Amino acid sequence: MAEAAKRSQARRFAGDTTLPDAAGCRTFGEFADGTTACILIRVPDYVLVMRSVGDAENGVIYGTPRQDELPPDTPLDELARIAQSAIEGRDGW
Repeated sequence: MAEAAKRSQARRFAGDTTLPDAAGCRTFGEFADGTTACILIRVPDYVLVMRSVGDAENGVIYGTPRQDELPPDTPLDELARIAQSAIEGRDGW
């Protein structure tokens, strides 16, 4: 990660302990260690699926390159299956 990006992340989250506190962590870096998130965004034309993972060394969470667009009427049970795959790092995630 570029040094400028690290500084930008540090400024953006400086002093915000909401997520680490909720997770029982002392720092954002401790929270980021091992964190994996699946983000589902539904817009009128599609559902965007993204995955983010923690970088313990730099204390940040960043998005991975893969993003999938699914039909807007994708059933919730299918979205749940895809989210589980993304969180567990299966099926190419």
